[in-house]
Formats: sequence, C-alpha cells, structure tokens
Amino acid sequence: MGEQYHIHCDEAAGVAVLGSVAMHALTTDLYGRFDLEQLSAAVKPNDYHQPITRLLCLENTVSGCIQEQSHIDALVERAQYHGLSTHMDGARLMNAAVAQNLPPARLVQSIDTVSVCLSKGLGAPLGSVLVGSQVIVERARRLRKMLGGGMRQAGIIAAAGRYALQHNLDRLAQDHRRTQELASALEGIKGLHFDRSRVQTNMLFLQSVQMPALADHLALQGIALTVTGHNTRVVLHMDIDDEALKQIIASIQGFFNAH
Repeated sequence: MGEQYHIHCDEAAGVAVLGSVAMHALTTDLYGRFDLEQLSAAVKPNDYHQPITRLLCLENTVSGCIQEQSHIDALVERAQYHGLSTHMDGARLMNAAVAQNLPPARLVQSIDTVSVCLSKGLGAPLGSVLVGSQVIVERARRLRKMLGGGMRQAGIIAAAGRYALQHNLDRLAQDHRRTQELASALEGIKGLHFDRSRVQTNMLFLQSVQMPALADHLALQGIALTVTGHNTRVVLHMDIDDEALKQIIASIQGFFNAH
C-alpha cells in the first residue's frame, strides 16, 4: 500500500494488531501515486525469512487527488500477475467517479474488494459498506461479529445509505465546483499557501503560520476549522451551499487583509 494511504496512516495499525498482517508501505508522490516497478519490487520472494505477499491495497481519491484509471488498471493487472488479491479503499471513490465522469463500477471492475463510505460526500448520517464476492462478504460478516462490529436494527441506517446512493451521487460535482471557487478566491493571499494542482475534488489543504489565529477568527463567526500546527484540510460537502461558501471566503480574506 502507499505510505499516504489511510489504512497505513490512520487506523492505529489495526491490520497488524487485529489481523496479524505486516504492512509494506511504498513511497508515493505528491498525488498519492506509486509505480509498477515499486509494486513488483515489494513482492516478497518465496523465502521463509520473509512475510508472504498476499494483497495490494489501493486508495481513490488520495487526499482528494484522483488516481488515473489507466494506472489503477495497470497496478491491478501487475498485482494479478504476481498472484495478489486487490482491495480498494474507496471512502471517497464516488468523488473520483463523478470527477472523471465514469460509472463507479468502472473504477473497480477488476478489484476483489471495495470499501465505500456513505457518510462523507454522499451525506448519509453514518455507515460504510464492503463490496466483494459472496464468499468474501460472508467471511467478513463473521470477522465483524468476532470484533464486536455488528449493529442491531441497522435497517434505518441502510435506508439512509440507499437514499444517498440513489440521490446524492451526481451532486458531488457541486462540491468540486465550490472547492475550485474557494481555491480561486484564496489564491494569491499573502501568508496563505496551497498547491493548486492538488485541488482536484472537494479538498483544499492550506498552510499558514497564522492558522491557529485564523481558526479562532472563523470560530467567532460560526465556521469550524480543524487545525494541526500550521495546516488545515478544508473539505466541502452537501451542507456547504453557495451562501456558506461566500461567507467562508469573505471571512478568510478579511482575516488576512487585517493581518
């Protein structure tokens, strides 16, 4: 898996702790990409000194960056050549599909398992789903039960997820448009920095030495901004309409104009 991928960075090494799985992280570029040669070099030889290589984990999008479909296809083909199964962390897969004007199924047509989040851009109150063969899903249900992950009376959650999939997919394009508008409005502000080439879907990563003060300023106006050091990730979603976007832009511009 890539070093930037959520499974590697942000799950407290759960696959190692709970699954006895050894992760092998590959160096990724600015957009979350690694190449075919890196993949092949990471496949362990048939040597009992080495862990056995079983699975390639991919992610799309990676920090809002779309993974080129031809490259994903090539990685999956190479993985299959080496006898590996493939998994796609598709928490924001629908953003990648809408941005590329491709059916979601096309993005994962050769991949064995896919996780999809329903509570991010799609707007469901909670929930994710695992997609795979009947054999894999039945085993996953058993493992979920062993880990205490089952839920009672989950039908109402499923209903919200179904609604989100049926009604909220195409509207992701609005989030992408508004993110581009936000980037255009903030571009050139002295003391505020971001890489415009990475603004591809609904995420904008900002850096400023004044970020903590900016967060305090926005909080006074009812705008929540989570800050880590001098960095923040702005993620637009269905609850941020055009009027809210105007308020965000005016508030950020006003702060830097005053400083």
